[in-house]
Amino acid sequence: MADGFYAAETLGLLRGFHARGGAICLDGGSWKPETEALISLVSIAICSERFRPPGINTVEDTLDYVAARGVSYAAITRGESPIVGCDQGRRFSIPIEPVAAVDTLAAGDILHGAFCWYFLRGENFEGSLRAAARVSTLSVRYLGCREWMAHFDGEGC
Repeated sequence: MADGFYAAETLGLLRGFHARGGAICLDGGSWKPETEALISLVSIAICSERFRPPGINTVEDTLDYVAARGVSYAAITRGESPIVGCDQGRRFSIPIEPVAAVDTLAAGDILHGAFCWYFLRGENFEGSLRAAARVSTLSVRYLGCREWMAHFDGEGC
């Protein structure tokens, strides 16, 4: 997983990992000047709706943009609005369960971490994203970035 921060320190490592066949998941919170160099190494991009490449104005165009750069799996999170995704050209939507959010700090990090955990267990892209969305939704019901863990049943809430 890479988030585009500290590009000077991490791009060499990510290039080496990519060259050896490793899958890199981008946590795209927002577009950064170094993102263009990183995007060609990414096989999965899960980005917030604030992630907008230069000249791109819609979520659909963002999905097209990353797909045109070789990203096979991409999704855009939109807070409480449905996640929109693209799985090797197939578009889909994941509704988000309405909740009374107490604390949204770290919800994106929790979503990305949960996604990687499910994906590395062998779940497909959309299934991993659906499960991660449930975990992230659970997390915002509690104050702090760890309290949700005491209420997690281990399988997606």
